[in-house]
Order: sequence, then C-alpha cells, then structure tokens
Amino acid sequence: MRASKRISALVGIVTLLAVIAAAPPSFAGGRLIAGADLGLASPIDNFRDRANNGGVIAPFVGYMLNDFLGVLGQAQVAGFPVANASGTQDNDTWPLAGLVGPRLSIPLSFGESPSELYLTWTGGAFTGLTAGTPVSRTSWGYSTGGGFNLGVTPRFMIGPFVRYNWLDQRVNEGGQERVRYFTAGVGITYNIAMP
Repeated sequence: MRASKRISALVGIVTLLAVIAAAPPSFAGGRLIAGADLGLASPIDNFRDRANNGGVIAPFVGYMLNDFLGVLGQAQVAGFPVANASGTQDNDTWPLAGLVGPRLSIPLSFGESPSELYLTWTGGAFTGLTAGTPVSRTSWGYSTGGGFNLGVTPRFMIGPFVRYNWLDQRVNEGGQERVRYFTAGVGITYNIAMP
C-alpha cells in the first residue's frame, strides 16, 4: 500500500514537472495579481448539524515571482445560516479569515489571452464574528484548493474554483471534530502589472 502511494506521488511529480517544462511562456514573471472569489460554502460532517449551506467572498492580492510560483494574501468571509437540527439556540456562523501562502500556476494558452490552472495553500487566523456558534473564537486554520482561469483579455481572467477549509475550532463544546467546510464558485483575477 505504501509503495503504491509513493509510486503515485512520484508519477504526479514527474507529470507536473513535464507540464511545467512544456507550458507556453504566456506569462512573464514578476507580476501583481488581484481579484476575488465568490461562491457557495458547504459545511462538512458534524458542522452540518449546526450550520446550513451558505456563501463566501474572498478578495485576494498576490505577486507571481515567475510563470509558476507566487505568494498570495487573502481575506475570507463565509456565512452559514443556523441549522438548529440539534435544538440549540445557535446564531448564524460567520468566520472571517486572514490567510497567506504559496500559489502554483500552470500557464495555458488559448488564443491571445493567457489562461491557467492554479493551486493554493493559505494558512492564517480565523475568527468568529458571532458568539454562540462553532466559530466563536480566534484560531489558526488553512484553506487549500485550486481552479482554472480563462483569459478574457490579456489582463482579466475568470473561472471556477474549489477549496477545502479547516479551522482549529471544535464543532461542539467538548467534542473532537474540527470545523471544516468546502467553498466553490467563480473567481476573477486581474493582472495589475503586465510586462
């Protein structure tokens, strides 16, 4: 079992390196990006007992060091209406996050405008904006995922994204399960500085 995981990881790394080597130079390095992700937020496991599906908005800024690697800073606000399935008197859950981390990009070329596949891993602080909810204090957490950006113009891209979010906060007092949720939707990215 471990050998097959190692082989799968090795094949994945070799494939990624081959794609990077073959990717067209549609982006030059050293560019600023900014944008926002807007979409749905869906609680996972026991968090679903206390919160219903909601929404997320996550503005970001970043700096791409070259065609493939950059750093990203992101603020995230998610809102989850109360579920009340457990009969508790919860409030709506509103986590707010400030996150930073690497951004990996695989440039693609469709016509004149640059496009990309990308992955992100951002970590930082999450805090609750309402009391009496699964997210009612400040803790660390992370958000990881990726998406596809289709170039509409040389500076403007739009496309779908999906992310997994984990917070170091317990869903229920005394419980062991942490708050986790998925976000998915549409992101817009603007290339502030083009060479």
